[in-house]
Amino acid sequence: MTVLATLALLLVVGGSVAYAAPGGYRLPFSGYAEISAGPRCNQHYGQDQEAIDFVMQPGRQILASKSGVAYFYPNTWPGGNMVKIYHSDGLHSTYAHLSSFEATKYWYYTHYYTNGLWVNQGEVIGYAGSTGNSTGTHLHFSVNRSNNSAVVIYDLPGIRWWISNVANRWSCTIDGRNEGSGSG
Repeated sequence: MTVLATLALLLVVGGSVAYAAPGGYRLPFSGYAEISAGPRCNQHYGQDQEAIDFVMQPGRQILASKSGVAYFYPNTWPGGNMVKIYHSDGLHSTYAHLSSFEATKYWYYTHYYTNGLWVNQGEVIGYAGSTGNSTGTHLHFSVNRSNNSAVVIYDLPGIRWWISNVANRWSCTIDGRNEGSGSG
């Protein structure tokens, strides 16, 4: 792709580039969930700066955001039970604080697929919990590049930032809050 074609694809607003979520990803759950902490929030302690925390009922199904090769990590710190899925676009998605992994996938992973287990977009990979460094049941979700640098995901399809709190690229809080919802 030429530089001119690349520039033509960028949306410029007020002299700054509008960032967009990577294509082909979905929210990692079905139905509605509120956001308890959005991009660049202090709760992430300087890590996963573009991650979003979704409030979940205990045991709610967590789905693969995009197809790829899954790795299951039990009892990590600070993420607790965590799944990372490596995608064909060179990015990986992370799902942290799970109460448990989807049992059949985890059994096959631990017995036969130590080099990763293929999962399809929308497949159940685990269940919402509060493991690791967590103060309540939620899903900590992020997408990163191979060098672990963060990918902007605050405009994934289904995410809605509340009117008084439209997410922006430069601040965790707007009007003292960073809240919204997602429908997957």
